[in-house]
Amino acid sequence: MSNRISSIPVIVLSGASGFVGRHFIEAHRNDYFIYALARRSQAASDIPLHKNIQWLRVDISNESEIKRVINEIARNGGADFFIHCAAFFNFHKQKDPQYQTTNINGTKYILDACRNLNLKRFIFTSSLAIFELTNPGGEVYNEFSTPNATSAYALSKRECEQMIKRYCSYFPCSILRLAALFSDWCEHSPLYSMLNTWFSKSWEHRFLAGKGNTAIPYLHISELLRLFDILMTKTGEWPRCHILHAAPENSVSHKQLFQVAATYNFFESKKPIFIPKWLATAGIAIKNGFGWIFNKRPFERVWMMKYIDRVLMVDSSYTRKIMNWELTRRFTILRRLPLMICKMKNNPFIWHYRNRMRPSLAEMQRPYLKIFEEMVKLQDQAVNETMRKLLHHNNSSRFPNYQKLPLEKLRFRVQYIYKMLEVDACTGDRSHILEYARHLARERYMEKFPVEEVLQAIKITADTMIRLLLTRESLKKMKQRIYDEIMLTLQMVMDEIEDTYEYLRSNPNLMDAGEKEDF
Repeated sequence: MSNRISSIPVIVLSGASGFVGRHFIEAHRNDYFIYALARRSQAASDIPLHKNIQWLRVDISNESEIKRVINEIARNGGADFFIHCAAFFNFHKQKDPQYQTTNINGTKYILDACRNLNLKRFIFTSSLAIFELTNPGGEVYNEFSTPNATSAYALSKRECEQMIKRYCSYFPCSILRLAALFSDWCEHSPLYSMLNTWFSKSWEHRFLAGKGNTAIPYLHISELLRLFDILMTKTGEWPRCHILHAAPENSVSHKQLFQVAATYNFFESKKPIFIPKWLATAGIAIKNGFGWIFNKRPFERVWMMKYIDRVLMVDSSYTRKIMNWELTRRFTILRRLPLMICKMKNNPFIWHYRNRMRPSLAEMQRPYLKIFEEMVKLQDQAVNETMRKLLHHNNSSRFPNYQKLPLEKLRFRVQYIYKMLEVDACTGDRSHILEYARHLARERYMEKFPVEEVLQAIKITADTMIRLLLTRESLKKMKQRIYDEIMLTLQMVMDEIEDTYEYLRSNPNLMDAGEKEDF
């Protein structure tokens, strides 16, 4: 392997735009060099640019893309750790093909490709949802208990756990079964829904299903990040393959959460109204029926009603002992809930954005990921066709300077233009491409290329790219989106180049021969 891209430890993080990924990057971007794998762009994920973050936009269900990305990381020296957080889950739909394509197939593609990375440890985030909730006083699940839940999500996580055990012969692996994660902004969908209802003026704001005894363990994101730290800093001390429970040993019920919330809702009654399970189920069915008609369905679904007054109790003593990991009292859900409510009341816009908007952003960004994937596949063809056009004898008057260049230098320059547009499709952040445009303009200005010749070369590259993209079967229905995305970017690049040329003409002393680079 070649030298590492960074002198600090290198981590590959899948699901970088998700809840765990975003918080991990925010906490550790100065401690590790992070290859961040995500479907969404870095800008849409609210993650600022940083010297230790290399954002790689990829869909893990695409085997060829995963191989390409991880092989590139391997060529750059590999990585120390891979934290696999990417997974599909839908509260509103129990069955979805993405449980297979993303969770199971995607994990296999990643594990296969990771054999080239020389990892110290592969960390997989599973879930305590692989266990069924029981009646109060029922089974307590520890790290060695056999998973028994039968939902599509649970089955996908169970299969991934079994898969990872088989890959322990290639690299050490840790499986973390996560409790219900939350932050000081909530960011846990069921809890967010409950708090919104309890603090609303809705006629149902005091309702609790059953006896309010539905209970699960909650874990603050800071506690999980601390567990990641322990896993990585002492990785040589742990078994080659083990399962850990990232969870407290006490579950918290809806009734307990309501009581704390009611204490901070001074002008409302503090007593809940308990709704029998059959009535709650009927009510949710009716609400979903009207929601389907008026295209405004509630968060709750009928399938959730089977968990009323059931509990999930776990034993994390093995994890606490082997990892020397003790939970901090101030980060428990009941201690953190008042702060959460304070943020909800004082910053409602941020509160709703962090809890509600991100999933829709992910779906909005997905088409651009498809465009980027096809651009990568078409790069060689697009570059070759663009070069033929630039070198054609009929274009000698339009591109005299480009035609004088050695072929390899011309190829490099066409690839540079192509990469500018590719980066935009990959990241969704045009701040990168505008910086590239300014750099390109300075170089061509120093070489005395007329600005019109540079602009026409960029336009030919973009036109070639668009024509080739429109031939791809997977993009047949995205014609307008392709035009809008690439042409808008192209116009911004051309405007930036013209602005830079004008600025340099009016400030000729700013550029000297010592600044010239071989482009």
